[in-house]
Amino acid sequence: MRYCFDDFTLDLDRGLLLENSRDIATEPRAFALLTLLITNHDRMVSKDEIVEKVWDGRIVTDAAIATVIKTARKALGDDGATQKYVSTLRGRGLRFVGEVMSVSSAQVHGSAGAPPSQEPASTRPSIAILPFRLLGQPQSHGAIADAIPAELISCLSRLRWVTVVSRGSTFRFRHENPDLTAIRDTLGASYCLTGIVETFGTVISMSAELSDTSSQLVIWSERFSGAVSDLNQIRNDIVAHVISALELHIPLHEAERARLRPPESLDAWGVYHLGLQNMYRFNKADNLEAARLFERATTLDPGFARAYAARSFTSFQNNPTKNAFDKCSRVDVETIL
Repeated sequence: MRYCFDDFTLDLDRGLLLENSRDIATEPRAFALLTLLITNHDRMVSKDEIVEKVWDGRIVTDAAIATVIKTARKALGDDGATQKYVSTLRGRGLRFVGEVMSVSSAQVHGSAGAPPSQEPASTRPSIAILPFRLLGQPQSHGAIADAIPAELISCLSRLRWVTVVSRGSTFRFRHENPDLTAIRDTLGASYCLTGIVETFGTVISMSAELSDTSSQLVIWSERFSGAVSDLNQIRNDIVAHVISALELHIPLHEAERARLRPPESLDAWGVYHLGLQNMYRFNKADNLEAARLFERATTLDPGFARAYAARSFTSFQNNPTKNAFDKCSRVDVETIL
């Protein structure tokens, strides 16, 4: 789909912002904001919706939002004073006020309709989080073994890149040695997180283990400990640490699995992660290959937002005036995507 206004074209199929057919290097969050506003040009978009769609619901400051709005306006030659395209409705949200004409991919290529793709679309990884197992003398603190997995399920369910099996399904697998094959077959989960809670006097220890349900290999594990009197703080620290670890190790493992499969058999998710591996090398040749892979990912799954953002970032890096390869690091990219 393309959205045209004045001399500009927002090409969602290719992940590009064009001015008179010239590619405008656009930072990923600014591109995502423009996509949100332009595709909803017939209405106001609230600040909460912007945070939900552009930042995946993460907590962000007003200054960070204002910076992205300024960057998006700048890409269109607009600013906060003129507001030719992006209008601020004070205290309520933003609205795109340019006259937009939408053009479908079929119209672009002059056909009545494109044949449906026979390749698979994006298949997100899925995870089952089981109740933790209790050891030692839990006394009045035994509930923590259910509380931490329940909180992890709640937090992870807000992330769009992973499918989380509901608590009602996973808590049925309250076994000492859960069968990963049964979890995969019954719940359809590609990953499983298990844990152990141990209490000895005034000390509480917890361990967590992430496994691949197909290969039954351990992908990541960690152990935490502290005083029972600091239980609430320990709980918060564990949840934050585990979520960060899953956001790092699951995508890395997905990329490893994608490299072992024939390229033609990969879905959009696998192609996307191969693209990330190339993009993280921060050189021109690999960046071009990453752009090609991201384009294939968005072709396989036109609604794959992360792949569009990655395509926008590779376009930004390929702009020689930015010296992007000297300025960007893997941490920067992970923050953007």
